[in-house]
Amino acid sequence: LIPERQRNGIILGYQIIFNNTKFEFLDNRTIYVNQTTTNSTKRLFIAFNLKYFSSYAISISAFTIAGAGPYSLKKSIETLESVPSEPPINFLTMPGRLAASSIIVTWNPPSLTHQNGIITEYKILYSLATSNNATNNIVVLLSNVTRHTIYNLKPSSNYTIQVAAATSVGFGPYHKPIIHLTHPAVAPNVTQSPLSITAAAGTNIALECRATGDPIPAVQWLKNDELVATVYEIIASPGYGRLFIKHSNTGDNGTYQCQFTNVKASVLSEVANINVNDGNITGFCLGETINNMRWPKTYNGYTITGPCPKSIKGNATRTCKLDTNNNPIWAEIDTTNCESSAYTTISALSSQLDSQGANASEIVVKTLSSSIANRKLYGGDIVAAVSALTKLNRVTSDITLSQLDQLANIQSNLFNLQNKEGWQFGKKFCQRRTNTPNVLNNFEELANKAVTTAVNGKTTMNTNNLVTKAVVVKYKTLNEIIPNTPAKLSNTNSSGGANQVNSKLVSISFYPRTSGNITHPVRIVFENTNAVANGNGSIENRCSFWQPMSSQCGWDSSGCRTGSESNSTYTVCYCNHTTTFSVIVQDKLIQQHIRIEIITYICCGIAIFALSLTILIYIMYWRHIKSILNIITINLFLSLLVINILVISGLTATSSKALCAAISVTLHYVYMVALFWLLNHAICMYYVFFKSKPLPGTIIGHFAFACGLPAIIAILVAVIQVARLGVGYYIDAQACWLSATPPVFITFIIPMIILAMASSIFNILSLRKWQKQPRVKYNTTDSEMQISKKLLPKSFVLAMTLVISGLFFLTFVATKDIPSQYIFAITNAIQ
Repeated sequence: LIPERQRNGIILGYQIIFNNTKFEFLDNRTIYVNQTTTNSTKRLFIAFNLKYFSSYAISISAFTIAGAGPYSLKKSIETLESVPSEPPINFLTMPGRLAASSIIVTWNPPSLTHQNGIITEYKILYSLATSNNATNNIVVLLSNVTRHTIYNLKPSSNYTIQVAAATSVGFGPYHKPIIHLTHPAVAPNVTQSPLSITAAAGTNIALECRATGDPIPAVQWLKNDELVATVYEIIASPGYGRLFIKHSNTGDNGTYQCQFTNVKASVLSEVANINVNDGNITGFCLGETINNMRWPKTYNGYTITGPCPKSIKGNATRTCKLDTNNNPIWAEIDTTNCESSAYTTISALSSQLDSQGANASEIVVKTLSSSIANRKLYGGDIVAAVSALTKLNRVTSDITLSQLDQLANIQSNLFNLQNKEGWQFGKKFCQRRTNTPNVLNNFEELANKAVTTAVNGKTTMNTNNLVTKAVVVKYKTLNEIIPNTPAKLSNTNSSGGANQVNSKLVSISFYPRTSGNITHPVRIVFENTNAVANGNGSIENRCSFWQPMSSQCGWDSSGCRTGSESNSTYTVCYCNHTTTFSVIVQDKLIQQHIRIEIITYICCGIAIFALSLTILIYIMYWRHIKSILNIITINLFLSLLVINILVISGLTATSSKALCAAISVTLHYVYMVALFWLLNHAICMYYVFFKSKPLPGTIIGHFAFACGLPAIIAILVAVIQVARLGVGYYIDAQACWLSATPPVFITFIIPMIILAMASSIFNILSLRKWQKQPRVKYNTTDSEMQISKKLLPKSFVLAMTLVISGLFFLTFVATKDIPSQYIFAITNAIQ
């Protein structure tokens, strides 16, 4: 405040001069006392409407009625920044280098007096002029530049474009929109095509292509007129493509070309022929690229591991095998260890069910449904999904209708044909553990838990106090996914023909489940996928069911029959149990099978008659021929007699697993006994010729050797194999004999070879000694030792015939080879 003695009157107001030194203009303001506030020592005034981001020199003078007094000393202040108060100026647009798809935008900053601070950035807002939706506006933020090119625009289109400037405080107003029309599009023009290459296997190959156009065309690589697999290294940018083949093989042979595409047209480059030469392909499966996986050349019998498709974790495996003509061919791809992005989510569901039980059922169903919908699943994904469903079935007692609908969708998505590869291998349709339902039975059990009485074809019937539920599921695509292999120990495909699923699959279950067969057979009418005419001599339809037990796992026709009313279009099935059913079309070799059985019965019958007669003669004259050698001989003949009887039984007793297993154990034991007696006989003959005395030892000792050791071998093999893998892996599927799967078969082959070789050595040594002796004719006065010497050749022939017939029996049972059975039957009769 002005001291009172210096006022010289009543202060009416003040004159303030705001000198803007930045923009060089004055702002004089007159204010009155009543426009100010005061305290004991100061008078206050707030000045508005000063210029942002300016420097002011301020001086003030007071005035009375007499006039203004002197001005004060100047004080300097700085005002703060604000947003620009006007848009950029000189705003222009022009066509870019690619006039159909780009626009060049230029401008100048707002005038200096309207910048209100330091311009730090600009913002371009553009959209199609026809769009009234603000969400379609595209914003481009730029640094402090005054030129920008907008790319990726539509040809022959009007765009509205605006620009705004900003200080550190924010953006100012947009410039008035400018409408710019882009030029018409220009079709792609290929300027460089990939070159044809001939190279040796293992060589790296690189292909390149280029094209111009407006908009610049996108590029895709084609192999043999289809998009190339993602296994190749591909660089693709607008107008340019590069494909790199690492360690090329014959599977990379083919035609390659680029396809350039923009909105105007799609243009192909010239074709490049890639020819990879490999001079060593005999016995190999050739390199192949399939399902976005690349497989190198592999020798038959070997299994190779390769990465799953890109973005899929894990490794897949594939085996090179021989076909029926002994040509190497690739087996299906096993993706059991391939896991897509959904795997982590799916596999976590099982842990969630473990920790929360039925409380987590609703969220688990929803999560699983969303995780597998509309996506390709690999083997690992399917294993995780089936595991989660199995655990869900175990922890829940009730399923809501909403959950049942979701579960049906889950099952449907699992059996989508795009997932067919994922279901291969790993026995995914089999029971993983005892008393654990497979994926089909699991869904039926979940459906049974739905809390409803009558909804959409699912009906509950009340009879007295017994509640019976029928769950029926028809699968549309499962027939193209489920394996067509027969179950072990099944009657399906007993003649060795090939199976093919020839109808849709239907699952039928009654709840509560009952043990044993149902009283009245279930009648199911199937529409054949492929017509099979009545009287067709080569193939037939057979009603079958899916046997999920892990030890058998496959199609079985036990308990099912084909109705006489069946025709080429429909097959009527009657089954005395419930499960998953279908019609299997298979090769039939009925006439040939009957011939084989007749020949086997005739030849084995001849052998049984001859052996029985021989044994009878031995018994009749036993008191005259009693000796160690003859005891060995008669026991050898008894063993052969039992073998022939059991062989006939083995051909017809496969329907009963228990009986078949008993016959297999006994046949294994008796065959070993025969071989041990054969060895005993050879050693005895050796003693006769080289020691000129009978074989030493007691009768009990010989029996312990020939009958005890085989019993230990046969019983141990049966007990260990059945305990480890079940009876299905101990006996053969088509005869009551040991399974051809190692190590069961080996437990007979190795002892047989050892015993046969040992017998042959002793017999050969005896024969060489026999050849040096003079030839004599048999007469009734000869001693037993002299008779033995004269009958040595016949004994040797008998031994060799036994070994040969045994070998061909093993070959027939293991390979189902028909000629082998003929030779076995004939040699068996000769001996």
